[in-house]
Amino acid sequence: MKNIKKIVYTAGVVIDSTYDKVYNYNAWPSKYVDHMTIQYGGIDTKPQYIGKVFTFIATHVVSDENGVAWIGKIDDKTIEKKMKGIGQHAHITLFTADGVAPVYSNELIGKAEHRPLDRPVAVKMMAGMYVVYDDGSKGWVFG
Repeated sequence: MKNIKKIVYTAGVVIDSTYDKVYNYNAWPSKYVDHMTIQYGGIDTKPQYIGKVFTFIATHVVSDENGVAWIGKIDDKTIEKKMKGIGQHAHITLFTADGVAPVYSNELIGKAEHRPLDRPVAVKMMAGMYVVYDDGSKGWVFG
């Protein structure tokens, strides 16, 4: 059995992709739409919220030539409080340009206009932690 060596980050991982037809995916070279980071680094023990199912409700979009992200709110107060405590805005990176990392969304949120969506988009997620095991392999843990 593998042992967890390090918790790299925690995130809400998309478990329902019914929103999948909202954007034209072919217009961008890098598609993400897979997770919402809750906490990155500095995690020594498994947080109590791991395994919880919650909903991210996208209310706004930000974009420029380097990326697109949804901004919104979370229906789980524990996770929302954790994110606010580290200065993280609830968001999902949708796309980036070639060579642009998804973390760019944090900068984009700070500088681009927050445009309201025509209607809110609900995205079901499950809280997980992305880990490195003692054998060097990596993966998600949800329980």
